[in-house]
Amino acid sequence: MWKGFRIACFACLAVDYPTPTLPSSIDDAPSVTPNIVDPTAPDAQKLCPGYKASNIAEHVAGFTAELGLAGEPCNVYGNDIKELILDVQYQNATRLNVRIYPRYLVAANNSQYILPEFLSPVGIIEPGSTKDSSELVLEWSNEPSFQFRVSRTRGRDVLFDTYGSVIVYEDQFLELVTSMVPDYSIYGLPESIRPFRIGNNYTQTFWNQYNVTNDNPLDTNMHSVHPVYAETRYGNGSSKSHVVYGRNLHGQEWLMRQENIIYRTIGGSFDFYFFSGPTVNEALAQQQLGVIKTPVMQPYWALGFHQVRWGYQNWTVLQDVIDNYAAANIQLEAIWNDLDYLLQYRDFVNDENRYPVAEGQQFLARLHANGQYWMPILDPNIYAPDPTNATDAYAPYERGVAAQAFIRDGIDGFYYGDQWPGFSVWPDFLVPEAHEWWTNEFILFHEQLPFDGWWIDLTDLSSWCTGSCGTGNLDFQPVHVPFLLPGEPGQQTFEYPEAFNITNSTEAASASAAAASQSAAFPTVADESHWGGDSNSKWGNMYFTIAQALTFSIAGIPYFGVETCGFNGNADMELCTRWMELSAFFPLYRNHNSRPGNTIGQEAYRWATTAEGTRRAMDVRFKLLPYQYTLFWKAHTAGETVMRALQWEFPNDESLKAVDNQFILGPSILITPVLEPLATTVKGVFPGIVDGTRWYDWYDLTEIEAQPGENKTIEAPLLSYSNSALRATVVGDYVDTNTVSNITIAGWKGRTNPRVAVSIAGKNISCSTISVTVAGNSVYVENLQDIFVQGVWVSDFAVRLED
Repeated sequence: MWKGFRIACFACLAVDYPTPTLPSSIDDAPSVTPNIVDPTAPDAQKLCPGYKASNIAEHVAGFTAELGLAGEPCNVYGNDIKELILDVQYQNATRLNVRIYPRYLVAANNSQYILPEFLSPVGIIEPGSTKDSSELVLEWSNEPSFQFRVSRTRGRDVLFDTYGSVIVYEDQFLELVTSMVPDYSIYGLPESIRPFRIGNNYTQTFWNQYNVTNDNPLDTNMHSVHPVYAETRYGNGSSKSHVVYGRNLHGQEWLMRQENIIYRTIGGSFDFYFFSGPTVNEALAQQQLGVIKTPVMQPYWALGFHQVRWGYQNWTVLQDVIDNYAAANIQLEAIWNDLDYLLQYRDFVNDENRYPVAEGQQFLARLHANGQYWMPILDPNIYAPDPTNATDAYAPYERGVAAQAFIRDGIDGFYYGDQWPGFSVWPDFLVPEAHEWWTNEFILFHEQLPFDGWWIDLTDLSSWCTGSCGTGNLDFQPVHVPFLLPGEPGQQTFEYPEAFNITNSTEAASASAAAASQSAAFPTVADESHWGGDSNSKWGNMYFTIAQALTFSIAGIPYFGVETCGFNGNADMELCTRWMELSAFFPLYRNHNSRPGNTIGQEAYRWATTAEGTRRAMDVRFKLLPYQYTLFWKAHTAGETVMRALQWEFPNDESLKAVDNQFILGPSILITPVLEPLATTVKGVFPGIVDGTRWYDWYDLTEIEAQPGENKTIEAPLLSYSNSALRATVVGDYVDTNTVSNITIAGWKGRTNPRVAVSIAGKNISCSTISVTVAGNSVYVENLQDIFVQGVWVSDFAVRLED
């Protein structure tokens, strides 16, 4: 390695790279971010003056105003920004946007980086939108300082209320407080591992972090940032829900307390969107269609079963895994590769001793001929070779240097850190040069090994050095106010924190475009920041996966799954069986664990009982795939959800507000899994019965006899396939938007030869090929495919049985 350059990190050797001359105390800069566990920390709410609004300019869809400090600046955690702009927009009937940002963006307040639309979509005022047509209204006061509240137009229910607090807007410290109703019920704010309903004494930190402790601790920030929550309020046998989205990707925290929520961030602006609902399902669709946009449509094969493990040492081992699944009669759709295939963890370069390209081409030819798929891992850390050693040449790095594609250190070169390959740089996905270079590397790799999708990891950029390797420079860490480095040309400052939390999104978008450019098929890109990664092989971890999936649904990410059977530690037969049965009903169905020596193998064929349980659960999954794929289409086109909380489908039942041990796929499939060891029964609720909903057992189509509100005990032997129930609301009618050839209707109590009437968009259709069979209380309607010639998704159709 290079000589004379001291790297301040573990697992690093001495290297040679020019460093700036910095004072020895630069590593000792104290944290100036308020510490919520420090009772002596200054309270900005007590010390800061807030702002006064003036120069109000109203328009048909809102108003703007100037906000000036209401007194002497407090400068508690930085300099107060003296002049702000308030912009209130009634963007459509269900969406209200409130923005507060600096009037002047100059060097003195450049930590207030305002997110551009190309990084994070924005809502716009839609044609015809007015304040008077909105379901929401903003009221404000200047006494004693500017404060505002957002209410429903009808009933004046207050949804967001800053009255009684001050707005704090300083360099690297913004704070806003909203009052909350007693015992409020909010959900979302991913990502962390916790119960679905967020407690009223909980702090959610938003700063992407690589899972340093490697055991997915509860209640801590993890791989992704989604500052959005849904709130449901109950009363008089009904409920109303709304969604609040804080468009800001700086480091931030949301402090849920008994009477309020305190929102803090280290930069950017206040940019809140309010969605009126009045149900969670409606509010989430409003959020996706109007602002964050709907999720990409996944390829059909992505809903199959996926296998990966860190430690598959060569192509032969990989083939053995595939053969073992075939021998166990378990359908394997895709095999993934962890870091093992790379040469010393260097992206785009195979280890020719273990994963030679020529052998890989033969492997992939067999795999693709069998209708299966390959997804290798890729990390954004790019190895930086020794410039004094010609044998250490690394072409992707050299091409990236030539393209100026990497993050710079703000001084005179690239930002160097330490990651899996060693001395590393990172693509700067905020500049077009990085995207062009990245895409080209994908193309070159695909020419050698035709991948079907990518697993991108470590998108929450991390380095094992303190600052840029060898400098000990902490200037880029978010807990330090930007300061000038001695000897900088032009005495410039460089701020990177505002971009950190968006890196996983920009990298994923770039990887997706690159993969799509090289595949005739529909590729998929899986990002660790969008699934529950590195979980433990523990029952508790399995339990919380349901809450994780539902929380990601609030963020508009339906293609969610976890590392089934756990990544760290060893699952036993019972845990792995139950987990394989549970994950069979998650959108992403994937088994993954750590390398040999750390863990035992946990593939589904390892235990005969697990293999049998997997086959049975997978049989149900495959039968549901047309239904599930329809749900993804609706998510893509209409912002609907795939995995749903019981509360969302039955919003007026307050007893469901904390249920996270059951979930519903779409509107109709209720899943009640076993989540604890040594269980032969499981308890679950069957909601909606009081309003006429009927539930039918998936396996024998008999009606489930349950009482309203009953926590019913269900038989659940280890090979119970997971407990699934079908929902029906009106016996005799079936209404949907999916084209099908066969329909099963449960709960029929009429004659044995009912007449079938089919209509599309209200128009009756005749078809002589339809056949009807009645067996017990079930009616099987078959051969409908000739009716639906328009394609997979057409206008609403109805099938009616007439006695």
